[in-house]
Amino acid sequence: MQFNNIGKGALFSEGDGTFSGNVEIEGEKIRIGGIKRTTPQGRTIYAVQEEVGALFQEQEKKSENSPDFTGSCTISGKDVRIAAWNSTTKDGKDYLSIKVSEKAKDLESDVHEPAKVNQDEIPF
Repeated sequence: MQFNNIGKGALFSEGDGTFSGNVEIEGEKIRIGGIKRTTPQGRTIYAVQEEVGALFQEQEKKSENSPDFTGSCTISGKDVRIAAWNSTTKDGKDYLSIKVSEKAKDLESDVHEPAKVNQDEIPF
């Protein structure tokens, strides 16, 4: 008897309230991840998301205003470039400020491509 993995997968805790893993759908391995949170009513939920792209830390910033991270993702079926900068709120909370833009075919050669990373190294 052959084992059928379709529609099955596994999610692993990252120890910080997030989890990541894979699920097989129609013969394709899909990377998913999510965040554990609590609703205002006190109910624990896991917000599950499909991996749509990745940000990679820039090894050498071209200027002080250059992004700290760059990458690409697919949003609403569109392939886009995403850039992110480390920022801090007035209250001292760290966050990433992001900018999403269309991939311009004539500018792609000028965009610094991040290092190639094994898909299994991406957290979700």
